[in-house]
Amino acid sequence: LKKQLSCKKVLLTNSATDALEMACILSKFKKGDEVIMPSFNFPSSATAVLRCGASPVFVNVNQNDLNICVEDIKKSITPKTRGIIIVHYAGISCDMKQLKEIIKKHSLILIEDAAHAIYSKHKDRFLGTMGDFGIISFHQTKNIFCGEGGALLVNQKKYFSRSEIIREK
Repeated sequence: LKKQLSCKKVLLTNSATDALEMACILSKFKKGDEVIMPSFNFPSSATAVLRCGASPVFVNVNQNDLNICVEDIKKSITPKTRGIIIVHYAGISCDMKQLKEIIKKHSLILIEDAAHAIYSKHKDRFLGTMGDFGIISFHQTKNIFCGEGGALLVNQKKYFSRSEIIREK
């Protein structure tokens, strides 16, 4: 996967839920923090944020592609916002150009839930490889499956060592 996705580091996990929880732990979300995510989403994103003590902030999705609404993200950012979890729904990319601008402007963590998007691209990059972390699922309802299973794509070298420790524990 690392080679195929041109990713810096891939950690196989028991599920995409485990990968989401690891990404939130690595992001150091804590009590008082807010993490923006789409309202049309699997519950694992919200529970991963809650597990860290942070609060999920739900925003609308676009009617045409069911991806997170960038304008609603902009309206929902507060001084407590620490990250954004996006879902590339059904292999269709979110608006990565605008998302990257928001992330940079507000110094936020970006977690890409690419559970339904393995091998899908935004321009010339695979989904899940552009944020700080990417999530892949191998659940039996996904394009590539093994019954259960997932992967955490770690896209920032500063998280490599700690990601190995968290996966072990």
